[in-house]
Amino acid sequence: MKFGRLKQHGATATTPVGELTVRRDAPSTGLMAVLPGSNTTERWYFELDGRPLADLPRFGFGDAYFRPMVHRSGVGTFEGAELRIDGNRRMRAAERFVRLSTGGRTVRFRGRGALSAELVEEGRVLGRAREGWELAEPDPLRVLAVAVFHWARLDSYLDSPLDLLLP
Repeated sequence: MKFGRLKQHGATATTPVGELTVRRDAPSTGLMAVLPGSNTTERWYFELDGRPLADLPRFGFGDAYFRPMVHRSGVGTFEGAELRIDGNRRMRAAERFVRLSTGGRTVRFRGRGALSAELVEEGRVLGRAREGWELAEPDPLRVLAVAVFHWARLDSYLDSPLDLLLP
């Protein structure tokens, strides 16, 4: 499963569970709306085959926004239930993760070597990033998780905090 580049107003990807579309409603006023790379919040709205799937009303783009967001847990909805996105960036690679939780289910991304990540649910590895994503047992939550992880560039959250200090 491959996801194309996220554009200014959104993106579309063909997935095993259908066509996934994300629409971005960026801030339309103020200085932050016109500065490229400004870490402002925006609304990300997801549809699967044209029907509503998830809504992240105050989501952010870029590491400078995501870092503070995960400490207070980003909140949105997934198929009508509350969706939480959080993570942890620690020195030890085994302690770094990005997690999405909704309706009693939790999927989690963890680093797997320098250039790869894994999607884990209930201790089972259900997806791996290689040249795209390979998902075992794809379902809407897992596909949404991979899409958010890819389009929001959350893989940088699994990097070592020391990478921020290197030129």
